[in-house]
Amino acid sequence: MVLTMKLGGAFKKQLDIDSIVPLISKEQKPKNWKRPCYYMYNRDQSILYYSSQNLSDYGLLGLHFITLKTHLKNRTYYLGKYSFSKKFIESARLLNMSFRYVDAMLNKDRVNLKFNKNNNK
Repeated sequence: MVLTMKLGGAFKKQLDIDSIVPLISKEQKPKNWKRPCYYMYNRDQSILYYSSQNLSDYGLLGLHFITLKTHLKNRTYYLGKYSFSKKFIESARLLNMSFRYVDAMLNKDRVNLKFNKNNNK
């Protein structure tokens, strides 16, 4: 199958769809591939607050993708309280916190951190 595309004024380009389809199928993930899960713990990783396979969920919590990746890579603490990991720790106490409760908790800690920084100046 050949597609003709009009690019710009009178310039036309033909694309062979049959040559593109094999390239797309090679890029697919293997059937047994599973997305990693991202976990949010307290500093000593004794409490699991939240977990999700979608990085976009953390974006909805106000965490930028790069911020999350930096804390995962460097093993630093977000807001000085929370650690992130790709590993599930069985000994951690699981809190069944809703998404909204985690969001409210993070927003409260952000406000407190900002307030404390302003008072220390």
